[in-house]
Formats: sequence, C-alpha cells, structure tokens
Amino acid sequence: MIRGAPAVSDLPPGAAGVAAPSAAAEVFRVRAMVDGDLAFVMDSWLRSAWHAEQRKLAARGVGKRERLRASRGWFAVVRPQVEALIASDGVLIAIACDRDDESHVAGWVAIRADQELKLYVKHAYRPWGIEALLRGAVEAV
Repeated sequence: MIRGAPAVSDLPPGAAGVAAPSAAAEVFRVRAMVDGDLAFVMDSWLRSAWHAEQRKLAARGVGKRERLRASRGWFAVVRPQVEALIASDGVLIAIACDRDDESHVAGWVAIRADQELKLYVKHAYRPWGIEALLRGAVEAV
C-alpha cells in the first residue's frame, strides 16, 4: 500500500524543495540513486529502449519475425553503452520513491548538466504526475 504525507523533495543535497502540481508530491519524494536502484534503472532503461526500437522497425513495415531476428544481440551491444553513460562524470539519476518506503520506486530520470538523458515512470504511476515531479526536481538542481 502506498502511504505518505506532504513534505518537501530532498534531491540533491542543497537543492531547493520542489512542489509537484499533483498528488505525486504528497505520496512520493525524489532522491538521488543508491546502489540498490541500479538494477531497476538498467533493466527499465534497456527494456524501454528495446521497445522503442521495435516500434520504429514496425513503423517502417518490418515484420515481427524480422524485428525479433534483428534484435538478437541488441542487449549485448546496448547494455555496455548505457552502463558507460550512467558511470560517466556529471550524470545524476534521480529516483521518485514512496515517502514511507524508499525501496518502492515509481520512476527515475537521468540527467547531465541541463540535458535530460532518459526519463522512465512505471506504467501504473504515469497518471500520478511522477514525470512532472521528476522534471521539477531536475529543474531545481
């Protein structure tokens, strides 16, 4: 069960608090990524990128069988690229988590300087305004 009380976002240390225009800020807060978040971030980044690639191929008229054949080895090629990007200097990953349970992650955003590299929100939380909460936290950095 998701619980929470209104409070101010705390990402990153020293940044101003962020108020989201939705109920998301009452239930979720934004924090910096910790080691325990890395597997979820990698998995969701890779899977969403793979699905996007599949949609592009389908839009070009490539059949399902051909798309799947073309995607063999895709993860082996793209995973090291994403790992290197995450590990590079200046990349910050902000996590939207339940205020009462930091291990309950609803989404994340990866940024470098003023550039958003990738934003991901679990499907069930997309109507909650998590995207706006994460983008608001990024603007406060």
